[in-house]
Amino acid sequence: MSRPLESIYTAIFIDAIVIKVRDGQVRNQPFYAAIGVDLEGHKDIVGIWPGQGDGESAKFWFACLTELKNRGVKDVFFMVCDGLKGLPDSIGSVFPAAKIQTCLDPPAAQQFPLRLEEALVPDRGRLKARLRSPHPGGR
Repeated sequence: MSRPLESIYTAIFIDAIVIKVRDGQVRNQPFYAAIGVDLEGHKDIVGIWPGQGDGESAKFWFACLTELKNRGVKDVFFMVCDGLKGLPDSIGSVFPAAKIQTCLDPPAAQQFPLRLEEALVPDRGRLKARLRSPHPGGR
């Protein structure tokens, strides 16, 4: 990718997904994705990279984040990521001023099924009721 990016992002969400790929034989391949939220609140896919190996790597994320910096990103307020070992160091090397916010791992996320779009709705009463509900569906 070579498209220039915004110089400042409020947040960049990063994660990888492992997909079975058929390349002569079927194998697992990680795909790394970064979604940026600019200062006006607009979301943008700032990068998708096919990875090597069969799992997510902090070293590969370092290369992806360095590419974002080379494409014009100067500052990020929040980097939102999972708890991958070594990832905070990779982020800190490229964007030292960024605050790192780790997401819940999938088992913990199932215990707290609140989606981002629900947290951003103007109906705070519905949101508060959902947070107090002992049921995953907010019943």
